[in-house]
Amino acid sequence: EAVLSASNPDADDNFGRAVGLSRDGSTIAVSALKEDGADTGVSNGGTGDMANGSSDAGAVYVYRLTGGGWTQQAYIKATNTSSSAKFGGSLALSRDGNRLVVSAYAESSSAKGIGGDQSNNSMSFAGAAYQYQFDTTTSAWDTANIAYIKSAYTFGSDRFGRGLALSDDGNTLAVSSDGDDSSATGVATGDNRSLADSLASGSGAVYLY
Repeated sequence: EAVLSASNPDADDNFGRAVGLSRDGSTIAVSALKEDGADTGVSNGGTGDMANGSSDAGAVYVYRLTGGGWTQQAYIKATNTSSSAKFGGSLALSRDGNRLVVSAYAESSSAKGIGGDQSNNSMSFAGAAYQYQFDTTTSAWDTANIAYIKSAYTFGSDRFGRGLALSDDGNTLAVSSDGDDSSATGVATGDNRSLADSLASGSGAVYLY
């Protein structure tokens, strides 16, 4: 039996909002939806940011079970940390615990697709997801190759990342966007422009990657 807590606990951080567990139970990821640190990216083995420079930005903590018990392996933030982004609203781990996807459903960039411009915060609550990879060679989370994932048709209030699911092998990702307004029906693949309309407010959508 063990009790896990954040390495930078603070009032109203909501540590434990979302939890992911590897199949063998040796890796656990825990989000703190309203954590206030202003750091970006991955801090391997690091403690959380105590400066509180980005209110309600959110964070994720990864722990590993070794012979000596549970230890914090990483402190993880969005690559474009911003106040009220709600990073950690949802998260998912692959079966082996080596791939982690975290959403920030209140993130506000206007980027589309994968690897877009993170700096334009013109679409409030558009949402985003971030994919992180554990490098078994270095026994550390990769700090450079972090995938930045957006809807193919980004609009404000889409809440892309409200829910996440990752296949066991980590190769298929499903991301829900419960505020999506498209009137499209059924399954669409490729560059389907009907998904870009806003004729059905709050109808919702799920995107596969």
